[in-house]
Amino acid sequence: MSKKYLDYGGLQKVTTWIKNTFLQEDDVPVKQIKRNGTIIQPQAKVVNISVPVKTSDLANDSNFVTENEVNQKISQLNNLEIRTVSELPPTGEPQVMYLVPKDGGSGDDIKDEYIWQDNRFEHIGTTEAVVEVESISDGEIDALLA
Repeated sequence: MSKKYLDYGGLQKVTTWIKNTFLQEDDVPVKQIKRNGTIIQPQAKVVNISVPVKTSDLANDSNFVTENEVNQKISQLNNLEIRTVSELPPTGEPQVMYLVPKDGGSGDDIKDEYIWQDNRFEHIGTTEAVVEVESISDGEIDALLA
């Protein structure tokens, strides 16, 4: 008995029949791999996409601050000095808030607050404590909870 072999054309026909019978187009899990829109070609049947696992591997293009920078700013805030003066001096000092008597001030609103910023005094507020309380009706509460 002689053995029979498929030639190349027959092999292609059988392969096509198997693919068409058992493997549908939707069954292919991945057709292409892209990174940011660029097709990544496999090397030795492997696609390796490097993914940063540390923030230090990323570009800080949004100027996020580091933990050290935040701690430095906080430590600078801890050094804020408050000085009550009768009038502002010709120049100020960094890390100092100047409290100056307010013209026409009364009650708890008797001083203006200034800091030295960009080679000039910046008025940042007053010592007035403002608390606004607005009542809410039962109907408004019911509407919020509905």
